[in-house]
Amino acid sequence: TDFAECFASFDQGLKILVDTLEVRTEVYVSDQVMDELSHLYRWRSKTHIVERIRDAVNAGLIGCLKICAVSEDAQLFNRLTSGGSSSLPIMGAGEAAAIVLAKSLSGTVASNNLKDVKRYCQDNGIGLICTEDVISLAVYKEKVTIEHAAYIWDKLKKDGRCLPKYDFYEAYQKFVNGRPL
Repeated sequence: TDFAECFASFDQGLKILVDTLEVRTEVYVSDQVMDELSHLYRWRSKTHIVERIRDAVNAGLIGCLKICAVSEDAQLFNRLTSGGSSSLPIMGAGEAAAIVLAKSLSGTVASNNLKDVKRYCQDNGIGLICTEDVISLAVYKEKVTIEHAAYIWDKLKKDGRCLPKYDFYEAYQKFVNGRPL
């Protein structure tokens, strides 16, 4: 959920996300993420985040998917959110839904909550990206300047988003040097 919030929290964020990944309607949010985001309606200053995501879904920029209640996907979702797998941490609904949908669609999990999702993704051969990866890739592909990316990074950190302690310039150096982020 934090990943979606990051890109929806600033002007053109969702467009940068989709343009950078060079996909259209192959970026999805789950109903569970939309439910988690609805808590932002409690703060007047954050309602634009939910509205931007809803607008992007309505415009076909990103898709919204449901997990069928009677399916293997639902069983996996329940194991991930209830601790049914003792070797994994209990995940939030948004992270679990991202894993279930990525596994079902042979896709990639987009999450900033790496402590919950990283091990499952690695153990199950599921790709994983975070905000740091996408912003670095946007600079690399010249979708944004490095200065604009650093501004976005600093703004996201000031807004309390889940990002590493280092600055964007260090994140980008790690990206271009091919080291794991």
